[in-house]
Amino acid sequence: MVSLHLHSAVSGVPASVLEGALVLLPRARPFPGLARLRAPAWAALLPVSILVGTFGLLIAPGMASPTVLAAAITTPLLAVIAVLLVVRARLVVLPLASVAGGLAVWASGQGGHIGTGVVTALACLTVGAALQRLIPGRWLLFGVVAMSVVDITLLLAGPGYHETAVLAAAQTTFHGPRFTGARIGTTTIGYPDLFLAALLGASLAGHRAQKWAAGLLVLMAVAYDSMLVPGLLLPATVPIALTLVVVGLVRYHRHRARLARGTAPASGARCESLTTLSDTRAPATRTARRTCPQHVSARRVSLTPPPARSPGLR
Repeated sequence: MVSLHLHSAVSGVPASVLEGALVLLPRARPFPGLARLRAPAWAALLPVSILVGTFGLLIAPGMASPTVLAAAITTPLLAVIAVLLVVRARLVVLPLASVAGGLAVWASGQGGHIGTGVVTALACLTVGAALQRLIPGRWLLFGVVAMSVVDITLLLAGPGYHETAVLAAAQTTFHGPRFTGARIGTTTIGYPDLFLAALLGASLAGHRAQKWAAGLLVLMAVAYDSMLVPGLLLPATVPIALTLVVVGLVRYHRHRARLARGTAPASGARCESLTTLSDTRAPATRTARRTCPQHVSARRVSLTPPPARSPGLR
């Protein structure tokens, strides 16, 4: 049993590294125009997409083949957008994406699987970055956790297994690249799982947490893959949701620590620092009146008009 779990963990390393790359690659704010549509309601798309994708194929199995065809058409276009607008280190990613596209179209076997997996992952970067611009930060965690809970529930209850079988049957009859997930080695990652990793990366883009969150996700995914046994499906959204929770907790405690350090100096030193800082943002007297009682009294004294002189001898 130990050797089986070790083999599962080792074989899942390439797929885990792909998920970590999805966290590491996004740059900050790629689609600025979408920020005008930002609203908490967009977070509902995360769990709803799992429900619609699962029960839609179970209710209408005939839609599986059009779904595979639609993925074959839209995925390469979304991957091109990702390379041009979403990823960092574009000059490095562009040749790798070109090689992956060639493998997806012309190669067979493991090379073809790697090519389609990389192209699908790039497409998920575009979707994840766009949706991240629509969901407010405080609601992103709730949406990701809700999506993971729905994913776990559907697999435990059975519909998740049946939907996977329906989609796999449709792929066997499709002649062309299959961009419905990533099969790297012996591990297969579904489209929603890749998208969720890209969403996590987009939410951390431009922050220091982006790098260590990518490494943390790789470690969590490898440990999670050690529980795989042949024929077992595990919800791959779990390591991503756990990584986001850990990142949120770490950033929260760091914020509290910064606030504690900010209140530590004496009142006079704090007053001086705030006044100095205000010189770069607003007139000093206006900001000082909001931050320091000493400046308030001084300002009031300075604004008090002198008493009127009564007529008389000098």
